Amino acid sequence: MVDLQVPDITTTAGFFETMARVESIHAENLRRQSVEMKVGELPRLSSRWQSPEGPETIDFEDLHYLMSARQALLLARHNETRAVAFFASIAERAETDTLKTLALEMADEERHHVQLLDDWLSKHQEDDDDWAEDMDEPISQD
Repeated sequence: MVDLQVPDITTTAGFFETMARVESIHAENLRRQSVEMKVGELPRLSSRWQSPEGPETIDFEDLHYLMSARQALLLARHNETRAVAFFASIAERAETDTLKTLALEMADEERHHVQLLDDWLSKHQEDDDDWAEDMDEPISQD
């Protein structure tokens, strides 16, 4: 399991740096486990995501250059919840015990991430309603 206990999430950038590092470790662990467990080629499942990116990828339209660390945490929580559902759906449709076991382990790890994000969220106060107000809005270069 990837250690998410000691992140620097005091800033939004720090949060994204931490999550990029964690997800890189997470992906490598999944690759290693799938080789060790001899999962082989994964079947084509209806649980595949609907975009070029994976289930934990933040939609760029949800990002804002003034967003707070709390808002980044909320986006991450949303995507970790999607990842739980993704791996659970693979487990439900798995044709081998090996694939089912790996998918269930991954779903459990994603649930753990959701719990950690909830803990982090509890340490960040709600954002002001006017957090996105830009006193120096960009000027179009048309």
